[in-house]
Amino acid sequence: MQLSGTPYQKFDVQFSKTVSPAIIIKSCLLTAILFILAVTPGHLMAADITWTGAGDGTSWSQAANWNPQVVPGEGDDVIITLPGTYTVVLNATVSVNSIMLGGESGTQTLRKSSGTLTLAAASRIGPNGVLEMLAGYITGDGVLTNEGSIVADAPSWTGINNSTLINEGELVHERGIFYIASSALFENRGLYRIAGDLNISESGAMGTLLNTGTLEKTSGEGIAAIGVLVDSRPESHIRSSSGTLRLDATSTYHDMTFHVATAPSGIIFNYGTHTFRGTISGEPVGRVTVNTSIRAHESGGTLNFTGTGLQWISSYLIEGG
Repeated sequence: MQLSGTPYQKFDVQFSKTVSPAIIIKSCLLTAILFILAVTPGHLMAADITWTGAGDGTSWSQAANWNPQVVPGEGDDVIITLPGTYTVVLNATVSVNSIMLGGESGTQTLRKSSGTLTLAAASRIGPNGVLEMLAGYITGDGVLTNEGSIVADAPSWTGINNSTLINEGELVHERGIFYIASSALFENRGLYRIAGDLNISESGAMGTLLNTGTLEKTSGEGIAAIGVLVDSRPESHIRSSSGTLRLDATSTYHDMTFHVATAPSGIIFNYGTHTFRGTISGEPVGRVTVNTSIRAHESGGTLNFTGTGLQWISSYLIEGG
């Protein structure tokens, strides 16, 4: 067999410009990134995941209940705004980018029954939204703002950990300990209602309850103890309508009012140092009692109590204004 054709020729190829190693590396990296994006399944990439309830109508963990049909995960923005009255049950530890809970009509409830919920970005409970906290923490860098209702109904405990919760609606504390843990901030602009002899406690670094609304014990004949720093700002209110509300941590009160609605009820400053700033008022029917150190703020403090007044049974007025 004989082959014929153009004889082999040598070509001298010259490049008019040298390609730098940096450009080659950048080109390779770009190609790799484009390849990864091309082969990565959609559910592994951040997305808006919207509740449809088309599956069992209840389970967070069932993909068929979401659009697109994937279970929300890290980086996803979760949207539960479908009109109607229903409950979404979250019974696992989950990290998401954000949550929007509450539609235009009906009542949309997210029941967090176990695990930790981590929020990376600003999240919101709308006026028709309800968050039921039955166990575990809410944590993360995302600020959660409640314009609807939060129900703390934990057989043991629930709360927030190293995060910020702003309550502009109502939080009803029905069962268990509510922790404001690891320097967490609970900002109460609405109503925090303690519906029993229940405690608000710290764990790890001291948390803060910043009160610009109303903090009230509404039921239970025993003691509800607040063991975190309370910073009660101007025109805020602290009330006891049933039983005793006990303040157990160093705290500050500024131009605000204490209320005790009935003779058997009371509010007691029990531990820590409590600083009064501006005018601290009250018209208690029951007792407001001092059993620990009181400090006047450097700018001065005035006690303006009528009714049964302020009863000082122990400790001192210490340094300050």
